[in-house]
Amino acid sequence: MGVSVTPLSDTLGAEIGGVDLSDIIDDSIMGEIEDAFFDHSVVLFRDQDLTPERHISFSRRFGPLEIHVSKQYLLPGHQEILVLSNERNSDGSRVSIADGGTGWHSDLSYMERPAMGSLLYAVDTPDEPGI
Repeated sequence: MGVSVTPLSDTLGAEIGGVDLSDIIDDSIMGEIEDAFFDHSVVLFRDQDLTPERHISFSRRFGPLEIHVSKQYLLPGHQEILVLSNERNSDGSRVSIADGGTGWHSDLSYMERPAMGSLLYAVDTPDEPGI
């Protein structure tokens, strides 16, 4: 099965199908993924099962990774991954940055060459869209 790209709206976003991100992705498929990203600005891959190592490996296909400045919220053993969560630890402390991502922002916009983008991997998603 080949790669499919389905626009999510007339202006922004596309769903990419036919790709298993936990597998090795050849250069031609990666080219299709990059084209979709540049054409639609946001891409979505449903039903993926990624280990932290595969998440990092796929992310590196887009270029060098930046390590987030909030070191206390990096995934232990995988400093390339910043944990974003609305949950708390059993002692009440935050699992991640307070209100991480609830307001619009641009990652690393203070740098001379800001980030191309961010790759998010949802571990626990709502049962209904838009919630």
